Amino acid sequence: MERDVPNLGDELDTRIINLLQEHPRASYTTIARMMGASDTTIRRRMNALFEQGRLQVMALPDPVKVGFPASAIVSIRTEQGKTREVARTLATHWQSTYLSEVLGRWSISGILRERSTEDLAIFLHETVEQIPGVVEVEAQVVAKVFKGWGQWRIPEELEESPSARDPEGDSPASW
Repeated sequence: MERDVPNLGDELDTRIINLLQEHPRASYTTIARMMGASDTTIRRRMNALFEQGRLQVMALPDPVKVGFPASAIVSIRTEQGKTREVARTLATHWQSTYLSEVLGRWSISGILRERSTEDLAIFLHETVEQIPGVVEVEAQVVAKVFKGWGQWRIPEELEESPSARDPEGDSPASW
């Protein structure tokens, strides 16, 4: 069975990405010095990472510090065939910070933000629950974040994928 394998690059690409996450404003020269590589190598590798879409530059504000401390992880069940329409509608609202179509009991999973838990509740009841096609909404208000979006790193040493070790093709990916 053929599987889609992501292009993880090599150790140098991984180290460049992880270093940029730690020092996002570092110059090519600084990165090269920190990694023991030439400026030209770093510039070439970073340009390739950008061109391949494997690396993006963006400002990542701290929602709490910019006035949006209330967040909830939401699960939404939709009418059959309405998932993408509901997700597109919800995505037009600034409160939606992350939305994805999921498999299982729920149709959509996401993260919503607001200025207060009261505003969050109002948005859920008066907006989300009223979107045509929404059947059920479950919200879990976040009490404390232990690891945020900007803290994830690509593992420098990656074990073999469990599905790649399955010679019988019996992993969930092959069901």
